[in-house]
Amino acid sequence: MISSTARALSRTLDNFRPVWAGLIVAVLVLPAPERLPLSREHVIFLTTTGVLLWFMAGWADRLWWRATPLDLPWLIWLLLIPVTLWATAVPDLTHATLRLFAGQAIAFWTLVIWTRTRQRASWAAFGLLALGAALAFLGLFWMEWPRGYIFPVPAVLQRLREQYPLPIQESVNKNVLAGVLVPLLGLALAAVPAPRGRWRWPLRGLAALAVVTIGGMVVLSQSRGSWMAALTALYVLIALSWRPAWAGVVLGPVALLVLHWQGQLLPLLTRTLALQQGKLVGRYELWSRALYAAQDFVFTGIGMGTFPKVVPLLYPLFLYGPNAELTHAHNLLLQVMVDLGVFGLIAFLAMIGITALLIHRGMNMASPEDRSLVWILRGSAAGLSAALVHGLVDAIAWNTRPAFLIWALWGLAVGTALTLCTRNAHRAIPPAGDRAPQEKAPEPHR
Repeated sequence: MISSTARALSRTLDNFRPVWAGLIVAVLVLPAPERLPLSREHVIFLTTTGVLLWFMAGWADRLWWRATPLDLPWLIWLLLIPVTLWATAVPDLTHATLRLFAGQAIAFWTLVIWTRTRQRASWAAFGLLALGAALAFLGLFWMEWPRGYIFPVPAVLQRLREQYPLPIQESVNKNVLAGVLVPLLGLALAAVPAPRGRWRWPLRGLAALAVVTIGGMVVLSQSRGSWMAALTALYVLIALSWRPAWAGVVLGPVALLVLHWQGQLLPLLTRTLALQQGKLVGRYELWSRALYAAQDFVFTGIGMGTFPKVVPLLYPLFLYGPNAELTHAHNLLLQVMVDLGVFGLIAFLAMIGITALLIHRGMNMASPEDRSLVWILRGSAAGLSAALVHGLVDAIAWNTRPAFLIWALWGLAVGTALTLCTRNAHRAIPPAGDRAPQEKAPEPHR
């Protein structure tokens, strides 16, 4: 009786794993620390309870963990946590960043473990799209509208935030919001024509709504990095469906080199994206200071989250005022190396390469009945590519509160690819009874 009850509870917890794991992520990353209605002891208790539920959820079917090729890079990151706690000069900032990192890890591994079937992968994908559409809608009342950028924001949108303020008394930076939403735009574009069966029209409607709301917010944000990332997502989707488009991967850099050699690249970018040359030079200076920090603390990093305190103190900047908010290095790879050192960067690059191989293998191994999941891999590949392109000029995916959505998309891609690979691995080697009999070699003529 006790054993059967425990098994039923374990299966129920596993079915609703994204729900209670999402609650733990919300406690860890969504509220600002000073407005969290819970003490630190309560947060530790809830997080510990979530970890215990994690192990209980898969106990009945021994599915509490799912071995992946990304286990080693994540193990390296876990081993680097004591190192960053030892190296940090501002423990409070490191503790806050580690809380965000824990939320991102839970979001990632929850979807890796949970998406073991086609139905779960589909519902996880549309759940992410629903979250993205909701976040884009809330951005109308939450985002700091840009002023004096490429085009003026309609006055009616500016009045929305003044007339209907949200209970959360803080604003979201336009680059942060657009940088988190643009990876989900790739998934939404792939989802519009994908659904089949009885629920196809409601799901297509949800996907279309996500495209309109997320795409509209990306446009209104006037974030130039997000615009480039959105074009990248669209290009990857086209290339995954039409292979000759991959020629642009070679022709594009060649064209940029020719423009740079002729001295036309910077003027073209300035005119097209309305860039201020002084701001671009300031970004170069910030990247150089991040490189200095990465070289001086090559094995340990400066400590997660301490960039705004350590870098301006040890490596003064001349193009930024003393009151400038320099929260990160404005480059994803540089930020990872500055925080965790060279071993953290190697683990991150290994995760990117392994994920690309898994997505490629999953799409190639998909059987005709599994084609309903290929769109998830295409959309995830487009979204993650957009996140990497955006990471060239920003570090939104690393140490911001809404970054867990990008890590959830990453986990969805890995989990779906593993599902396709494991479901169709037996097709590579047919069973013994189905193998064609080998012809017997003729005996030599005597």
